[in-house]
Amino acid sequence: MNLSQAKFGKLVGVTGTSVYKWEFGRAKPHHVFADKIQELIDKNSMSKTAE
Repeated sequence: MNLSQAKFGKLVGVTGTSVYKWEFGRAKPHHVFADKIQELIDKNSMSKTAE
């Protein structure tokens, strides 16, 4: 998706710091955020296949 941690965090409703911690395994997203992240990944994948 090529977004900064802060921008990605805004999409899912968390801070850039939370995204940083997820990326480096220092924390795991709450299931609510995990669902939102998966939804964004799915939408991104669908838009790439449509191109």
